[in-house]
Amino acid sequence: MPFDAGMFAATVYEIGKNAIGARIEKIHQPEKEEIVFVFHDVKIDGMRKGLRLVINAGTNNPKISFSHITKENPAIPPMFCLLMRKHLSGARLESAVQLGFERALMLEFSCRDEMGFSCTRYIVAEIMGKYSNLILLDDSKKVITAMKLIDFATSKVRQILPGMTY
Repeated sequence: MPFDAGMFAATVYEIGKNAIGARIEKIHQPEKEEIVFVFHDVKIDGMRKGLRLVINAGTNNPKISFSHITKENPAIPPMFCLLMRKHLSGARLESAVQLGFERALMLEFSCRDEMGFSCTRYIVAEIMGKYSNLILLDDSKKVITAMKLIDFATSKVRQILPGMTY
């Protein structure tokens, strides 16, 4: 079944319905282009449970879904995973919005920075085949990091580099 913008809208609705208000307990990167957010204190059918949101930005099987499957994680987490943990550990999911009618999702998190002050972080998940990417943004929607950094040599049309506005 093709993963079009209509199916993506239904996925975004499910994320909003089930995970808004939940806190990130753990962040894993079991594969090179896949990240797993483990939310705790999620209320489903009147019961509090844990929930795993899997975002795969790979070229072969890009997807966003909830999963109960646990994968083995590498002994040393990749740098992207460490940066996500630094910025999003303990963050609360505030909103999940589809960008236009595209296969792009923006997750808004309220969290604390290194100094303990309240801040907002965003994750943009672009699920577009070989152009799929996962991008972490700061309060002003500037790129902190991305799963796939795209420089001028890679693309003359669209670059994704730290410090650039999304």
